[in-house]
Amino acid sequence: MVRLDNICFGYDNADSNCKSGLLLDNVSFCVEDGGLFGISGRSGCGKTTLAKLICGLLKPVSGSISVSSTPRMVMQFPERQLFARTVLDDVMYGPLNLGIGKEQAREIAVSTLDRLGLDRKLYDRSPFSLSGGEKRLAAIAGILAMDPDILVLDEPTAGLDACGESALVSILSDLHSEGRTIIIVSHDDALLNSLCTGSFSLS
Repeated sequence: MVRLDNICFGYDNADSNCKSGLLLDNVSFCVEDGGLFGISGRSGCGKTTLAKLICGLLKPVSGSISVSSTPRMVMQFPERQLFARTVLDDVMYGPLNLGIGKEQAREIAVSTLDRLGLDRKLYDRSPFSLSGGEKRLAAIAGILAMDPDILVLDEPTAGLDACGESALVSILSDLHSEGRTIIIVSHDDALLNSLCTGSFSLS
């Protein structure tokens, strides 16, 4: 479960009270366990900020956030999440840090990348040499390899071609059917309307 109660946030305002001019002002909603939830709104309205607050990357000025397990986030710009020497190393990093052995971590990484449809010829390449869409798939694979109960995706289809978008939508549907809690931040109303069972719009 993800629950937000009266969240206020402003980058340039450290005041403890909600005031007009805050980026987020008294935001409240609840995503039940296993929910597939969409957050929409115009550019600059605070969607990405809200995703970071849910994942604990930012702290609200006021209000409370409670989650049933640690959320994992795929950021809007995937190159900011990639760092390892090869794509495979990058996806293995999460499982290894969860205490999984190297061989099993490799199997998980390969299975996850295969599931996303990334060409195996890319596995030993630097993640920074990939196209924008391939970087996004690699970043998503790195998060999925950690088997998260709560997955937050910020503009997940940006930079993907039709094939990549279709594969991602199928994967998100499968993860939802497995009981994962998924939150999708997007300006793509058609995507959210086709996938999500609940939503919240920032004005």
